[in-house]
Amino acid sequence: MKRILVLLLLMFPCIFCFAQEFEIINEHREQPTEFPKEFYFISNLFDESKGIKIADVKFYAHDNDNKNSLTPIFHSLWDKANSMGANAFFVSKVEYDSDVTKFNIAVELYFLNENEIEENFSLYPENIIVIMGNVNTSKKEKGKSFKLNKEKITLLPFEYIAYQNEVGETATISVGGFLGTMVKIKGEEFKLPVILSLGGLSARPMVGYGGGRISFSNGSITQMDLNLGLFLMDVLK
Repeated sequence: MKRILVLLLLMFPCIFCFAQEFEIINEHREQPTEFPKEFYFISNLFDESKGIKIADVKFYAHDNDNKNSLTPIFHSLWDKANSMGANAFFVSKVEYDSDVTKFNIAVELYFLNENEIEENFSLYPENIIVIMGNVNTSKKEKGKSFKLNKEKITLLPFEYIAYQNEVGETATISVGGFLGTMVKIKGEEFKLPVILSLGGLSARPMVGYGGGRISFSNGSITQMDLNLGLFLMDVLK
């Protein structure tokens, strides 16, 4: 399949099991004037100087607690950022220290206004479909299989592919054969990326701009919040 762009087998089989530590490195606004509920991924093409920088923060995550994963780490960061008045984030540095099994994630927090948010979204690649293996597991497990446009693919946990859909094309993702689940995603002009998981996710409302968005969870295929999906891809690349 010539338009499958990326296939990543992550090198850290246990790093999705974490105990979390949070540190504020620099706080640029001590008293927030707004308390947003959204939390947007900032494209590396966006000029961050247009936004209001709120803080530089760092997560220290240890792989010694199988009750935690990258998904609740992201949700904790989301909640903390909103409480500080931030509604957007940029992952500035990721380090994994195998000697002490410690995963360090440095993040810059910003407040973007509506125009800046829309400009940021305009910099996202259009009509990309990302399919991830299970992203909410602390166990070693076999890969999960599905078909993308009738081609069979198997993904291990935190392994993913990215497929470039085209305007007017309908991509078909199916799990479980004739009696299983089928999802069809049509390529549309200016359509934001769609990120799917073959495993369960912690519940959190979908947020975002842009038309042609789908939202579903049927037990076999779950659509991620776009910002969570981009966070996982950025951290685990």
